[in-house]
Amino acid sequence: SGSEVLRLDIATGGDISFYNSAGSSQNLFWDSSTSRLGLGTTVPSHKLHIEATDDLALRLTRTGVRSFGQYINSTGNFVIRDLSGTPTDRLTINADGSSVFSGSVTADGLTVDGSTQFNTGAAGVAEFYHTSGLGGLRVTGSASGSASTIFLSNDKSGTPFDIYSFWGNGSDDSLEFFSGGSPTTGTKRLKLANNGDISFYNTAGTSQNLFWDSSTSRLGLGVTNPDVKLHI
Repeated sequence: SGSEVLRLDIATGGDISFYNSAGSSQNLFWDSSTSRLGLGTTVPSHKLHIEATDDLALRLTRTGVRSFGQYINSTGNFVIRDLSGTPTDRLTINADGSSVFSGSVTADGLTVDGSTQFNTGAAGVAEFYHTSGLGGLRVTGSASGSASTIFLSNDKSGTPFDIYSFWGNGSDDSLEFFSGGSPTTGTKRLKLANNGDISFYNTAGTSQNLFWDSSTSRLGLGVTNPDVKLHI
């Protein structure tokens, strides 16, 4: 005969505890006062509360179709993992709030908030559109006065190469266009000031060879302060 091991405890208040194989901890706990179920915890804070020390905490399976797991990894990131075949992480929400989607975007695209979609079209074209017929892309700097940059790149021998870049200059709220790299490494070609002035730059990107003064409706060739309609 073996020693007695506690398997089940029904408290007078209605709480129910199911114990582990050693009979030392309550791995499954029903809190009758709150109608909450705890897996790995005896103080469930929600209807179903799961605590685990390993990665995979919850598995959802559609019989004969697919399985997904959900867990919080050791660094505090929330992960949804595809368990069909070779386990593959599909979505990671990092502790800092950033998110990573893994895998290919299908023809249906990625839908955000039920109305905005992102698709990868032919030849790597990225498309953003809204189901109501409106579409757009917003790029926001990370801090007040910072620049928001868009890059047009080509994969050069496996390494992305920035051909053109645009940025909203946070220091003067202008829109600037560069060739051959980023705003810090490329050559400035065009500047649209927030007051409507337009500057086209020379080959080196250092001086405004063609300048439109929107306040006076004057064009300068070689000057940035035209004093007649066409000043050369």
